[in-house]
Amino acid sequence: MSRYRPRLRRWAAGRVPNALRGRLDTEDLVQDALLRTISRLDAMQRSGAFQAYLRTAVLNGLRDAVRKKRETLLDDPSPIVDDGRTPAEIVIGRDLLRRYERALQDLGERERAAVISRLEWSMPYRDLADELDYPSPDAARVAVARALVKLAERMRTLHAS
Repeated sequence: MSRYRPRLRRWAAGRVPNALRGRLDTEDLVQDALLRTISRLDAMQRSGAFQAYLRTAVLNGLRDAVRKKRETLLDDPSPIVDDGRTPAEIVIGRDLLRRYERALQDLGERERAAVISRLEWSMPYRDLADELDYPSPDAARVAVARALVKLAERMRTLHAS
């Protein structure tokens, strides 16, 4: 678990909405996800299933925390810092993230794990090869590149529809 904790913490911190930064403890979200995951380790026998479960657990915890904080935020008189983005930029960002998440689900489990490990968790190819049973870091690099091509094609398809 200590191997994933820093990556999950960075990833979760990047997912916190700007209005809630400083008001939401991502460390608690990660800790809760890790503890819930420990109880389900037996069910995760396939390569990449563990990472996918952790990511989903943290994302679900974040969504729940954001829902709970929403009312508190509306009642809080302290100012919300403007990040300088226009409403259009915010919507475009949301749309792109929605397409990314949807396209990610269309990848195979191992491809999805490779993309998440590399892009979202910044896992070195050496560690990615060990984690997902690729024969070498170069094989992991090629697998990620191929998965990214598929991901980009799927995102384009989703954008056109």
